[in-house]
Amino acid sequence: MAEKIKKYVKKELESGSSPEEVRETLIAAGWEEEEVKVAINMVLNGDDSKVKKDVVIEEDEESQQKGRGKERVRLFLFVLVIVMVVLLFAGMLLAFTSIDPQIIFG
Repeated sequence: MAEKIKKYVKKELESGSSPEEVRETLIAAGWEEEEVKVAINMVLNGDDSKVKKDVVIEEDEESQQKGRGKERVRLFLFVLVIVMVVLLFAGMLLAFTSIDPQIIFG
């Protein structure tokens, strides 16, 4: 584990930040979630040799719901883009070919 992340966690916890705030900040900065949890546990336990498994930082219900909401928005946008690409392709096919739209649409 990088000393850099443990030093940061220790500094932030000493300055009054909650473990959850530190976790969210580090994950947003690109650190792996498991590595962040281990670093926070090490600092909280004061034990650099091993991590006690009984102290685990869990996401609260609100954080989990926010994450699910973001996933739903991403899925919706992905599906929307796919639909738009298909419609654009179909429109270009009808516009630049000699296919009679009456054949397709009745």
